[in-house]
Order: sequence, then structure tokens, then C-alpha cells
Amino acid sequence: MKLVLLDIDGVLNHSNTEWNEWAEESCVDVLNAITKANDAKIVVVSAQRIGHDAEYMADMLASVGVEAELVGITPELGVRDAEIKEWVVGHADMITSMVLIDDSYSARYNDIQVQTEWENGLQEKHIAMANEILNK
Repeated sequence: MKLVLLDIDGVLNHSNTEWNEWAEESCVDVLNAITKANDAKIVVVSAQRIGHDAEYMADMLASVGVEAELVGITPELGVRDAEIKEWVVGHADMITSMVLIDDSYSARYNDIQVQTEWENGLQEKHIAMANEILNK
């Protein structure tokens, strides 16, 4: 299974997003293009998951137009790289490739990261980068 490890703030939204909006349509469209092209599933790594279960996050993603299946959320350990590692280790037998899409730099996962910017979120220029990582 191909996975998108998905942050939300700075990826699906950005600095110009209205305070009461959860996602920008243009950013969601780019995510959908990536997941469709690769038949990829989503694991939410965002702090937005804290206090919520996977069902809630799946509903929230669907409500803003995300089409890919949510297959999980990372555990709450306080350090994103450790949270990702724990989820990945527990599901390693299912994963064929993965890309981390996050506006924060990841030292551990920088070789599979598409780093967005808080000012713009996920953009069309990120599609080719994500596709390349998912198809290594």
C-alpha cells in the first residue's frame, strides 16, 4: 500500500486561509491528484488529530473533499517523527512506499518528505515530487 503521511496545517490550509476554514479547495485538489495517481491511502500525522479518533478525522477529510481512504492516525507521543515511526513499524508489512507531506522539516523522514510552506500550502508543484517518492 502506498501512503501519504498527511499534516494538515500548512498543507491543506495556509496563512491566508480564513480562521474558520479547515482546508483550501486548491490544496485538497492537489492532494486528490497525488492520491489518485498513486492509488495512495492517508495516515494523518497532524496535530489536528489530537483528541479525535480516525473516524472523526475521516469525516473531516471527506467534508472538505478529500477522496482517498484514511487508514489511520499516528499515536500521540509528543514528537512527530516518533509518532510516525511507531505507526509505520506497526504497519510495515502493509506499506510499499510512503511520502510525508508536511510544512515542518523532518530530520528522520526528509528523504521521503515533500515540504510545503505555511504561506502557500500544498501546490501543484508538489505533485511531481510526491509521485516520484511514491514510485521509487
